[in-house]
Amino acid sequence: MERRKKETNRIRGEEVELVFRPHPAQTDTSHLPVRYLKTPTHAWIDHLAKYLAIRASLEGNANTSSASGSSQKSVEGSADFSISVATQGGQLVELPGNTTLEQVNENHWKVAKPLELFYQPKQ
Repeated sequence: MERRKKETNRIRGEEVELVFRPHPAQTDTSHLPVRYLKTPTHAWIDHLAKYLAIRASLEGNANTSSASGSSQKSVEGSADFSISVATQGGQLVELPGNTTLEQVNENHWKVAKPLELFYQPKQ
């Protein structure tokens, strides 16, 4: 019975609730809203960075009246945003793109509340 439960969880997958906040180093956060997301734990940081880039691109296009699309950000890669997590000591650690949310949860976030991640556009 226990084996069947583990297999079901692996197939169905676990989900994690995320709270994306603008990185504290950002001086102007008016264009960086807090985002709430529920996603599978096997998602990579690269997936989340690409999601943020796509959202920024869509919202940028919706907020501009120019038809040229010059404000559209590149969504081809995930290099547009860096994502960090707070350690127990309060330091922010930038996460590599090939890290899964399950790894972040196990290594950095050991509390029973939504995972808090910080994002900022890369320079």
